[in-house]
Amino acid sequence: MTISALCAILLAQGNVILSPVETNKMSQTKADTLRWHTKNRLEQRYGLRYNDTVHDSLVGSIQNRDARFIEQQSCRVSVWDVTYNARETDLLCYTQLPGPMTIRCVYDKQRKTLITVLPR
Repeated sequence: MTISALCAILLAQGNVILSPVETNKMSQTKADTLRWHTKNRLEQRYGLRYNDTVHDSLVGSIQNRDARFIEQQSCRVSVWDVTYNARETDLLCYTQLPGPMTIRCVYDKQRKTLITVLPR
């Protein structure tokens, strides 16, 4: 069985190997925790690597109003549909092709970061 086939099976079952949380939780800020959570959900739900480039692209689209506004959940939390042009290097598994995809993002205006990404 190839790695990509195994990865596709694991993603289909909803299984994800999560990176370990830092042992010293006192040094983590709320923004760090949100970023870690978003990384795991983006990998789990969309099969994308979460790095600075992906983060800056998603957050930049929201801040520049290039994304489609869905709803305001509170004074600081809003939901957006962001079109992201995934490159081959962004994909964890080859279960999907590179190219544009719509990612539903929950954005924290106060911390200027993503809270999570919602399922398709």
